[in-house]
Parts: sequence; C-alpha cells; structure tokens
Amino acid sequence: MTPPSLDALLGRGYFPKELPPPFTTQPLGKLYADGFQVPAQNKRSKYSPHFLGRAGQLRRRLSIPHPVNQIALCDEIVGNWADIEKHFLKASLSLGLPVAARSPKSRGLRRMTDNLKREPFHAKLRGTHSFLVRADISRFYESIYTHTIPWAIDGKVAAKASRGRGGLLGDRFDSACQRMQDGQTVGIPIGPDTSIVISEILLTAVDEMLASQLPRGATAFHWVDDYYVGCDSASEGEEILTLLAECFAAFELALNPIKSKVIALPSPMRTIWNADLRAFRFLEDESWQYQRSRFVDYFDKAATLARSYPEQSVFGYATGRLRNIFFYEKNAQLLYEQNWKLLEYLLMQSVLSEPDIMKSVLPLVLKYQHFGLERDAWTKVLNTMVDRYSRYGLTNDVAWTLWAAICLDVSLAAGPTESISKVNDCSVALLALDARNRGLMDPILDTSLWQSALGAGGLFEEHWLLAYEAQKKGWLRPKSGRDTIASDPSFSFLRARDVYFYDEDVWTYIESQVTLPPVTPAPEPAAEPTAEVPEPVSAKEEPEELKGPLFDRLQLLGFDVSPG
Repeated sequence: MTPPSLDALLGRGYFPKELPPPFTTQPLGKLYADGFQVPAQNKRSKYSPHFLGRAGQLRRRLSIPHPVNQIALCDEIVGNWADIEKHFLKASLSLGLPVAARSPKSRGLRRMTDNLKREPFHAKLRGTHSFLVRADISRFYESIYTHTIPWAIDGKVAAKASRGRGGLLGDRFDSACQRMQDGQTVGIPIGPDTSIVISEILLTAVDEMLASQLPRGATAFHWVDDYYVGCDSASEGEEILTLLAECFAAFELALNPIKSKVIALPSPMRTIWNADLRAFRFLEDESWQYQRSRFVDYFDKAATLARSYPEQSVFGYATGRLRNIFFYEKNAQLLYEQNWKLLEYLLMQSVLSEPDIMKSVLPLVLKYQHFGLERDAWTKVLNTMVDRYSRYGLTNDVAWTLWAAICLDVSLAAGPTESISKVNDCSVALLALDARNRGLMDPILDTSLWQSALGAGGLFEEHWLLAYEAQKKGWLRPKSGRDTIASDPSFSFLRARDVYFYDEDVWTYIESQVTLPPVTPAPEPAAEPTAEVPEPVSAKEEPEELKGPLFDRLQLLGFDVSPG
C-alpha cells in the first residue's frame, strides 16, 4: 500500500475533524510539502483539551497536540511505515486499518473499509453462526498505557529490556506519545490520525493473542475497539467473552461490561431507532405544500424518537441527513422558498435540543440565507447556546456557536460574553477574540484568563495554540509585553513563514457553502455498529485499487474488499 506522506498527516490529519472550519493545519502541511522543516526540540509539551458534547452522555475529550511533538510522531510513522505494515500482517482482525487517503479534501489517513463495505462482514458472521459475541474496550484511547506500544511491536521481554534507550521502534513511539502529553503514560490523543496508527498497532497484538486461542470455527473481526465474534452456542460465547477480557488485560485494557454481551442470532445489523428517519423521503417533484407537510412529519418523528431514546443523537442524525439531502448531494433536492421559514425555525429547535448539532445546521442556513434570515430569532438562539454550553463546559458547541455568530454577523450580549470569558479553551478564546475584532462581542469581554496563558513557557503548555495565534494576530500580548514567540526557535520559524492555525477568512468559507459544486450522492448510512450522525458528503475520492498483503489477507479470510 502507498505510505502516507508527512505533509498529508500534518496538513489534513492533525487537528480533530470536529473543530470548526477556521482551525486549520494546511499551512503547516504546505510548509513540509515545500521542503521546509520546523526546528525540533527535545522537550515535553501539553496538548490543548477540547470537549465534545453528546446527547444524554458525558462529554468527550478531544486533544490538539503540540506541533513540535506531533511532527516528531508523524515523522516516525512515515519513516517506518513498511515496518508498521509488516506488524499489521501478523494477525490483524481489523477492518479499520489505516491507509493513505489520496484526495486532498480527505484526512491524511482513512480506514480500510467504510459502513457499506462492512455490512457483508456482519452478514457473513450472522449467516454462518448461531450466536454473536459483541465486545467493547472501555475508554479505549483514554486508557491506552503507552508502555504497551513497544510490548505490541517488539514483544514484552525485549521492550522492557530496551525501555528508555530508543533503539526499538516501539520504544520510540512510546517516548513520542509521552512527550506530547507532558510525560504521561496513560492515554493517547483523540483526534489526530496518528492515534489511529498507534491504536491499531496495539490491537494487532491483541488480535494475535485472540486468534491463537479462539475456538475452532469461530469467526472474528473488529472495527476500531468494537469486537465481533461468531460462535455456535451461548456457553461458547461466554468463554469467548472471558478470552477477550484476558487478551485486553494483557495489554492493560479493560472489557466494557455494559456494552459486551452474547447475542442469540438472528439480530438486527443496523440500529432500529433511526429506521424511520433513514427511510424518510422528500420528493422534489411534488408541490411546496406537500414538502412542507413532509418537513413537519420528519421533525415530529425526530422529536418523538428523541424522547424515547434520550441517549441517542436523534436530532443530530436528523439534521445530518437533511444536510446531505438538501446541501451535499448531486442536484440537491429543491427547497421551496415558501418552506424556508418553517425549516429555519425547525433547525433552531434542533440546535437548542441537543449538543453537537450546529455543524449540520450552519451549512443549510448559509446555503439558503438568500431566502431571508430571522435575525432576531437567531440572535436569541445563539446567545442562549453560548451561555448554556459555556456553563456546561461543552467547548466544541461554544466554538461552533461562536463560528455561526461570525458567519451570520450576529452580536453577543453582555451575559453570554461574560460566560465565554470564563471558558479556558483555546478554540473558544480565539473565536471570541475574532468576534470581538469584528465588533460582534460586547466590550465587557474579560481576556485576563486567556492572557495569563501567554506568559513564559506558555508555548509548550496546554494553551500553546492560543499563545501562538493570539500573539501572531495581535489580538493579545503577554502582560510582560515580551514577545515569547521570538525567543522560541520552532514558533519563530513558523511565524516567519506565515504558518497559521486559525484562518480569519470567513467570506471564503461562506462562499464555499453557498456555491458548493454538485457532488456524488451519498449512500444511505449503515448503522452497524452505531447510528452516528452522518458525515458530510464531499467530492468522491477515486476508488483506490485495493491490493497488497493486508488486502490479500482479508480475501483469504473470505471477505470482499473490492472497490466500490
């Protein structure tokens, strides 16, 4: 397989995809594509935490690693890709091994299969067995013990003998992961593509242990940390659950007792709660009156489901599917102007109902704003959301709401402004400073909390992103008045070449949403193993010829990995 490039990992696979559009690492990727190298520093750093809200669940922590140590880890991965692939060939049962993404609009890496390609795997398991063992690793990324990475690659005995010397590949990965989180040995960042590689290296060793002990005739595979094993009796299923727990424990991982179970077949492949929304159709060749009725029925169904399934992102799924139908698909279905006002208010209802919705709603609002916007209503909604999510600590929702306010030119009142000033998050701070610079923020904005992050050493602390961007753009200065970027070899190098991580060019983004060219229609999303919010459809990547030893191995197992 084609190895990933350093500029792709840094330019497209670095920041978490959940961040709002102005956060970018493309200038850093271009720097490496042009042959430049950021001066390395052998020192520890902290990542910037960022919190994602989820319907009816605890918030999820994402991570924005420091560029100096992220570059070092990417360099190790790219330079040793042949050895990583050789490791995957040992016994990987994964359908989600990382491969290089070719499209410049994709991430740096993509997983080997998508929802539609996984369905035949699940069908084969169900068609050849009477019971299904489904197992999940508890808090997978957060619980990874970095010292187990060399155990997985080099073996436990060799790894322990070499620890700290840097001679073995696993030891270098271990050290690189520790340096990017201030020496901590528990957890890897959620968000960067590099964590896909590290996690699959570890799970390949788990798979090797599991495959050598599975009962004869059992069929097993996994997608990320969700394991599926087919067997022929309930008692055999319980034994396999015990075996899975032992294999996980050998690498300091734990079985999730709530999500792990033995299921008698047949059982649904797709989740059931979203079936009606998944099958819902909006016919463009009908009258505007019919379309209006369909909108009401659709959101009524979503409201009913949200009450019945409070831990599912029902409105997230509903608005994500609506976005794909009326925004991303080729010849996107016609939205009648007479129905925009109704849809606009229903979208407002959605963003107030659940976290993590604005990313689906904002493209629709920008695309159809020429029909007119209810500005007073949006002002109330966005101010309410900023105040609410600031208090809840759901910083991703605060960030997306601030970005919506910037795009829609909506001002924030004194109350929400005060709430924002207490949010200790780099992305929120930068968006708030940008909004203030545009005259959209109440002058009461107190920046003292953020300014304190700009002091000596701040460029390697958890607010490194704020410390660099706020100084580079002239939005904040350290209390001392000292230019801390100038004294750091890495960041002074980046600034001298105009590398930025926050792009203020809001008009280019808005134009891209309004004039998005037609693209290939999205297939209906498969909901096995989860019913996640549909990802935005983008221009379809040319199918890569699936070849090489990893794909050969899957074909030997009897799985169809043909393109398309």
